[in-house]
Amino acid sequence: MVKAAAFGGGDPSNSAMNPKMRAQTSFADATIENISAFTQQFPDVAHCMLSSTRDLSEAFINYLQRHFTTIILDHTTLLPITIDYETPHTLGSDRIAAALGAAAEFPDNNVLAITAGTCITYNFLSIDGRLKGGGIAPGLIMRLEAMHEFTDQLPLVQNQDFDELIGKSTEQSMLSGARKGIIAEVDGIINQYKQLYNPLKVVISGGDTGFFESRLKSSIFADPYVVLKGLNKILEYNINN
Repeated sequence: MVKAAAFGGGDPSNSAMNPKMRAQTSFADATIENISAFTQQFPDVAHCMLSSTRDLSEAFINYLQRHFTTIILDHTTLLPITIDYETPHTLGSDRIAAALGAAAEFPDNNVLAITAGTCITYNFLSIDGRLKGGGIAPGLIMRLEAMHEFTDQLPLVQNQDFDELIGKSTEQSMLSGARKGIIAEVDGIINQYKQLYNPLKVVISGGDTGFFESRLKSSIFADPYVVLKGLNKILEYNINN
């Protein structure tokens, strides 16, 4: 899944969009055709921030560099925060962007940015602007798939609405264990951070945001655009510096 967003204006009266975000979209693949069709809607956009957790084609990167001042996010990119991580070259760019996006929403706070998708990542940025790291755990779908993959008897169960504590079939028991377990885990980890750091704002994003937003006991702020906002903050910082 590829996400793209255009910043630089927006309608402050539209509460569904960040005032600086003009549009955002998703593509199945990172192709020149897809990104060209999107960017042609915004001829005044001159800069591009590229973040990817997988290898992109040289042709795709060259296209961006020909049409925009392009900055590729990696461990050498200028950042408005300090990376306090023992292996900064292994720190995912999406984790950096999520933390920065959360901090932009809640300045002068400790922030815990949680991304909930294939994996769940916990990304802690202290009030003094130090990204200290966090945690990585299997996401909801990965847990269901792992139970099937690493056992001989358990079936492959698709995620579906099931919020009962007691499963009365193997399928229901797997759903109960995965869904109840992951909620208890995330709530528990949030509480551990809150015991160590106060004040703390928790922001959650990613494909499973809706699942967690309606079930977590902890006070959280759901923001599906937090990673995109964080990438834009990094782009602004590099343009200005």
